[in-house]
Amino acid sequence: MPFDLTLEVECRAAAFAWLGQQVVEHGELLPAGLLRRGFEFRGESVALAVQQGIHKPRFLTAAISLRTALDSPYHDAFDGEDALLYRYRGQDPESWDNRAARAAAHHGLPLIYLHELPAADKRYLALWPIFIVEDRPADLTFRLQAQPDGVLSSPKPFGAAIGPGTRSQVLPEILHLRDGPQAPIERRYATALTLRRLHQASFRAAVLSAYAESCAMCRLRHPKLLDAAHIVPDADPQGSPRIENGISLCRIHHGAFDIHYVSIEPRSLRIRVRGDLLREHDGPMLRHGLQALEGQPLVLPRRSEHRPAPELLERHFERFNSAG
Repeated sequence: MPFDLTLEVECRAAAFAWLGQQVVEHGELLPAGLLRRGFEFRGESVALAVQQGIHKPRFLTAAISLRTALDSPYHDAFDGEDALLYRYRGQDPESWDNRAARAAAHHGLPLIYLHELPAADKRYLALWPIFIVEDRPADLTFRLQAQPDGVLSSPKPFGAAIGPGTRSQVLPEILHLRDGPQAPIERRYATALTLRRLHQASFRAAVLSAYAESCAMCRLRHPKLLDAAHIVPDADPQGSPRIENGISLCRIHHGAFDIHYVSIEPRSLRIRVRGDLLREHDGPMLRHGLQALEGQPLVLPRRSEHRPAPELLERHFERFNSAG
């Protein structure tokens, strides 16, 4: 099939616009089924997540998405703070899917990177636009970097970028991403921010999954209202994004935990509320949302290795006592 730059670009613009809409509707963690169904483009169904890690719709020459899975035999890695290393599929650099990814690199076309996150149902963090900036056949690896914030980085209504009256605008937009003057330091910085977002999303998904997607204090079971609270802040040397340094909390109790209105007694694993708040008289939110937590047991993950690390709880509880 001859290479058609306009077709490649317009399909990507449609994919980016569709993804932006899905993030608005579903949040940043997108269900696998949604990505498998994909969207319609010129009468064709375009899936973004398929069995293969590298995906090329049949009517395109270059890959449009790269997917990584938790149970994949291929292990993606981070190349310092400024790049992601994506493993070839299989051992043959000339297999059709590796050639499709190489075509995207050769023509400087942006891709979508789908990173699977731990959850009760399979979900992905979608990152776009991502570029293959280096092909390493000797290592069976592609080196990826993110694009600095640009016209295609923010959500648009689906169809806004691909209507008949706007096709002439789409080509320059993506060609600018491909050919525009991007200082290496800008792309490295954008990639560092992208990787930080990936780390944060991975930490959140892992913690919420460990706690069965419920608040460990009030048992609220609405994932969109839950956070992965750090016991020790991530800026602290001990505040690494490990599950045992996280607790699944609703937004209210996460805020109270961060400012030491509440804490967890390390030995009994019971919730403690600051003394002055227990003596305060206010509305039902204070009475039922905070004061009623006093002495209640923390809801723990089933797996013992995912439970809060005692030494980290000690540090938080010390600060809680000092604050009170």
